Amino acid sequence: MNIAVVGSGYWGKNLVRNFFELNSLYAVCELDKSKWAELKEKYGDIKIFATFDEMLADKNVQGVVLATPAPTHFELAKKSIETGLPTFVEKPLTLSLEHSETLTKLAEENKVPLMVGHVLEYHPAIIKMKELFNNDEIGKLKHIRCTRVNLGKIRAQENIWWSFAPHDLSIIFTFLEGQPEKVTASSFKPIQNGIADTVYADLLFNNGASAHIHVSWLEPVKLHQTTLIGEKGMIVFTDSAKENKLMLYKYSFDSNEPSLNKTEEISVDYPEAQPLKAECQHFIDSIANKTNPKTDGKSACKIIAVIEEVDKQLKVF
Repeated sequence: MNIAVVGSGYWGKNLVRNFFELNSLYAVCELDKSKWAELKEKYGDIKIFATFDEMLADKNVQGVVLATPAPTHFELAKKSIETGLPTFVEKPLTLSLEHSETLTKLAEENKVPLMVGHVLEYHPAIIKMKELFNNDEIGKLKHIRCTRVNLGKIRAQENIWWSFAPHDLSIIFTFLEGQPEKVTASSFKPIQNGIADTVYADLLFNNGASAHIHVSWLEPVKLHQTTLIGEKGMIVFTDSAKENKLMLYKYSFDSNEPSLNKTEEISVDYPEAQPLKAECQHFIDSIANKTNPKTDGKSACKIIAVIEEVDKQLKVF
């Protein structure tokens, strides 16, 4: 498979490496010519393009991967899809629901796979959580709590919500169907005026389940954690932990007191696999088998709709 990756910077370099390791890296489109020598040294005979249009004109390209800044996603993906090329776009798909829906419709009309880089849906721990949930280990799902905080890379073009929350929303929609009927949010902007550095958001779904998201790049201690709370147990995935990353807790409820009594605490094993490599392989397979990717445009639009709704509320404060 001949994959062309656009952008080899902060995250793009990881996509370049993985497609190379999967024997599918055909070309890199990189505007910064100072990076060309290193790319040639690492990846040998790959083609390097200075412009996006030049790359699209190469008939040997079979798939395009966009790892460029989020504000460029819409125009670049639109060109790629209109050229008839399967297109992988790093999250977020675009910076508006309108643009995301336009790309999704365009991909359907052109019968071109459109995939979005919601990498955590390919994480073996998240897949194992889904398996435990489907096996009724925790009963009916009542609440999901997501925490994604770090002393991270602060961006000037997108706030923390656009940067971090797509990860957590992709997990939430793995377990809860439909759009939330109510969304509320609050934020803090101590570093950059007008750009949220910390966001708290709450989602209420029509089946009574709820979700809470806390994202921040102002925390000195890194914590990436997802908790599923059910009627008879909880599943906790702490990606930032060194051990016992995935835990299953069983408990009983005493309505007389009332109180929760922990009955079991189990460290759950899951296969060791690289989520990004699995995601890249899925894109290759989608092209080869002419199938719709798991994280397609429609699933991305569900996420962008919530992102946009929260972002509107953040601008009020």
